[in-house]
Amino acid sequence: MLAQLWHDVWILLSVALVVIGVFVGHGVVIAFGAMGLMVAGVSWLWSKVSLEDLTYERHLSQRRVFIGEEASLAIILTNKKPIPLARVEVEDEVPDEIEIVDADLIASPAPNAQRLRHSTSMAWYERVRWEYRFKCTQRGYYRLGPSRIDSGDLFGFFSSHKTLSDHDYVLAYPKVVPLPDL
Repeated sequence: MLAQLWHDVWILLSVALVVIGVFVGHGVVIAFGAMGLMVAGVSWLWSKVSLEDLTYERHLSQRRVFIGEEASLAIILTNKKPIPLARVEVEDEVPDEIEIVDADLIASPAPNAQRLRHSTSMAWYERVRWEYRFKCTQRGYYRLGPSRIDSGDLFGFFSSHKTLSDHDYVLAYPKVVPLPDL
């Protein structure tokens, strides 16, 4: 809300500078206002195309694991356009029963879930890959996803959001116990 107010003030101030410059007859004031409007226009356009041709992939080494068995999770983000991205933030919904080693996990508004967070900047035609090890703490059928991607322009004036509804699943089998131990 406050960010949107700042964008509106920025644009109104630039328009006001152009109008004042026209009435007063100062070319420098008109130029500053025009530059402000140009920056706002380029920023808005940049934020609109920031999520175009940006692909997100999630790869699991195994979809079926036993409790306590480790498997790998790879997250791949690819920028397939000639426009760099100053910031890209990805949050992936993960059940609480899946422990991910050395990951930036935050609380999720969804019950019994957490979010795996990634934040980076990307050059044109760049691919970023994150590798994790995970294990399941309880048996069950667990869904990974959806994912949310946030990006925007280089100046941080405008932002774009996209939610990817694709899901991956992990099936956790019960722990194998030798018969004499029962």
